[in-house]
Amino acid sequence: MGRRKPSMFSRNYEKEMKKMKRRKYIILILVGAFLVSAVIFFSTPIKDKFVNIIRSNINVSKNENNNVKEPVVEENNDSNKNTNKEENSHNEKELIKDVLIEGKNLKLNLDDKKEKIISFEGVESLKGDISPNGKNMIVLNKDSQNMYLVDLNGSTKDVTQKEYISDENMTFSKEKVITENQGYIWADNPKFINDNLIAYTSYLPWIISEKNQYIWTLDINSLNRTPHYEIYGKDVKMGNLQEKGLVVNIDNNVLFIDSQGNIVY
Repeated sequence: MGRRKPSMFSRNYEKEMKKMKRRKYIILILVGAFLVSAVIFFSTPIKDKFVNIIRSNINVSKNENNNVKEPVVEENNDSNKNTNKEENSHNEKELIKDVLIEGKNLKLNLDDKKEKIISFEGVESLKGDISPNGKNMIVLNKDSQNMYLVDLNGSTKDVTQKEYISDENMTFSKEKVITENQGYIWADNPKFINDNLIAYTSYLPWIISEKNQYIWTLDINSLNRTPHYEIYGKDVKMGNLQEKGLVVNIDNNVLFIDSQGNIVY
């Protein structure tokens, strides 16, 4: 309830009335000042400034939070990148096999599952051919005329014919023949006919002849060799495998060696 108005018959009537008027004036002044302040405060320029200050404080707070998180993300990304690089480098090394052939480096390029040889790289004096199933390759060192069977694990096996025994039971060593007969072809142009059979050219069975090249076949499992004396020529080129067999061009005449090692025209 409000304050009671003093009785007009009271001795302090006039003093009390003056006090009440002063209180009213003070209250009116305070209320007016509050209203004026509110109007000024919420006028557009000041209000905008106040809002901008609040927004700035919010943005500063967000940026501080972001600055704390970003280094962690970047470190994780760098760590992942480094890990991926190491894994890729490791995988690439696994897909290449280095093989030494008489001190000469040969690189075997394997497929992703390391189940096949898909290609090879080496110095010019090393020539070779990959088997149809990709499990082996035949390599010839042209300088020494030695032949090697190489598997996809990098293991090597010397399959060179070290000597030749004639029908008269005379023995001719490879080293002596190629040393005494300059340019002699003891073995050249090895190519796979199938996964187990290789064809190559040689001047054998003749030691001193008109330098005709003959076709020989070699079974890589038994190491048995079979000469084909019925076909020979000065210029012999081994081609690719086709449905009829391995393509052979002898003095511009084309024939085939089938999977059984037979000559097919």
